[in-house]
Amino acid sequence: MSNIINEVQGSNIVLYRIDDRNVSAPVIFEDETFWTTQKVMGNLFDVESNTITYHIQEIFRSEELQENSVARIFRVTAADGKKYNTKFYNLDAIIAVGYRVNSKSATKFRQWATNTLQAYIMQNLSKSKEYGELSEDQKRSAIRKEMVEHNKSLAEAAKMAGVIDPRDYAIFQNEGYKGLYGGLGQKEIHEKKGLKKSQKILDFMGSTELAANLFRATQADEKLRRENIKGKSEANQAHREVGKKVRATIKELGGTMPEELPTPEKSIAKIEREQKKLEAEDDEDMG
Repeated sequence: MSNIINEVQGSNIVLYRIDDRNVSAPVIFEDETFWTTQKVMGNLFDVESNTITYHIQEIFRSEELQENSVARIFRVTAADGKKYNTKFYNLDAIIAVGYRVNSKSATKFRQWATNTLQAYIMQNLSKSKEYGELSEDQKRSAIRKEMVEHNKSLAEAAKMAGVIDPRDYAIFQNEGYKGLYGGLGQKEIHEKKGLKKSQKILDFMGSTELAANLFRATQADEKLRRENIKGKSEANQAHREVGKKVRATIKELGGTMPEELPTPEKSIAKIEREQKKLEAEDDEDMG
């Protein structure tokens, strides 16, 4: 678990309302995800705190999630005015517990969190610097980071649908690309971009192409969960249908089809390495 202790600020607290029980569950927005405690998870999923503790321990024991990635200490001001160090768990852990104890409530919370997170991320982005003022490379980096997080959620939804084997998941992902790229799969997209075997297609997409793929991933995730789709072939079909609908939306808006968009010369990974190097040099100059 991280040794970094974060101070809980009032502006970071978001209330999730559980309509059927007239209860509100507070979560904290920090580092582009939501965090909460075991006690709040108990209220959220209507179970005792010891049940939450048991499932968290099982999740870590089975290595479904790594504790140092999903748990963090926050300093919380209690009702007595004193500050206490309290362990919080992020959205990945909340959802993992939720699907073990109350899948219906977990699905509702995931849908709320996905939509609310996007709003908070964009709000924070606009506070730090207007998105429209970002350079193309900065936009690519920001969207790519979102893609990483949403692909984790999509992988989880696919697993729940029965797409478990890594080879099956590769086929599932390929169907989504085929829908969005007019029948082109990952191999064909890779070839069309003229990439080397070791290079990843997402690292060589411009911001517009990345945004289309982000929309594909988020909507496929929601469809699998919302419709409770089961079976590998059904999941593959659903992903392809979502890709086709995103493609149709682009066409209706008069946009350029993703396979016709230009391929950037630099990968996002290289851009981020160069940025880190510049930041390190700046720190040395200031030191």
